[in-house]
Amino acid sequence: YRFDVTPGHSLPFVYPPTLLLFLAPLKGLPRTFAYLIWVAFSVGGFTAAASVLARRLAPLLVVCPPVVFAAITGQTSLLLGAAILCGLWQIRRPWLAGMLLGAALCIKPQLLFLLPAGLLAARAWRALLFTGLAAAALSLASAAVFGLDAWREWLAILPQHQAWEAQKHLQTVSLAAHAGLPLRAALVAVGCAATAIAFLKDDLGVRLTAVVTASVLCAPHAMPYDLAVVAPAALAALAELDRK
Repeated sequence: YRFDVTPGHSLPFVYPPTLLLFLAPLKGLPRTFAYLIWVAFSVGGFTAAASVLARRLAPLLVVCPPVVFAAITGQTSLLLGAAILCGLWQIRRPWLAGMLLGAALCIKPQLLFLLPAGLLAARAWRALLFTGLAAAALSLASAAVFGLDAWREWLAILPQHQAWEAQKHLQTVSLAAHAGLPLRAALVAVGCAATAIAFLKDDLGVRLTAVVTASVLCAPHAMPYDLAVVAPAALAALAELDRK
């Protein structure tokens, strides 16, 4: 973990150390080969998961702008989107849903941090429990493998990254990126309410759209490519309109 944005150096890595557990298998590979493997798994996994919602239209995701950008730049949004979609789909299998949702939550919390409000509203107590256990287990595993210093360094670079992001005026989809505490609290309250209402309906597309959209709008940091996660729900809605 190193915050260095001087010319010729890499941009900061601001993911929590839990992601390193999933990147470790690629460590010994040439960079280009590792990148191609990552992109192939990301696009393939996301498209396969999207077929649950978008059915035969799922392959069209490869030309969806947020999905294309996320794939080209090697973002985690696609693989995490697949985990979120499958986790919500398997909500009646709490252990499986919890593993998938917990992994997504502890790697990119801005995509899913309002999930507890939805699971509570849906009375999916066991899924919520397994989600918490999975996230805790992955966090402890990353601390055991990479040491507590990795977590300390990650926490230390977050304020630096936020200041740099504000200085560069990076495009964000968050409404709370540079807001004060009262506005952030109000946004989270509204987001929790919207997510809870959406989860009262047993509709996978509605649940996916609500929890991801509400979370990224309320998060301190969220980028446009994160919205690729809700693309399958958008395709499914378009297909439904076409049938009508």
